[in-house]
Amino acid sequence: GVIAFFSGKIAAAFAVSGLSPGLAFGLLGAIYLYSHYFFASIGAHVSAMYVSFLTVAVALGVKPLGAALMLGYLSSVMGG
Repeated sequence: GVIAFFSGKIAAAFAVSGLSPGLAFGLLGAIYLYSHYFFASIGAHVSAMYVSFLTVAVALGVKPLGAALMLGYLSSVMGG
């Protein structure tokens, strides 16, 4: 669907960009944070996008625990 298409495009763009994992994850985090405006609720956004973005972050070379915690933090920032 749309989520798989969106995450695939983001993963492909970062794969060819040549950015360092830290910078790429910072940009990925910004995309994750601001993409919540396209969803009706924060819960819908998190359930649809969290796993996709976590998978992309780990594929970029970010440590899984750090990526999971940062995306969790960004998910809580969106609600407040």
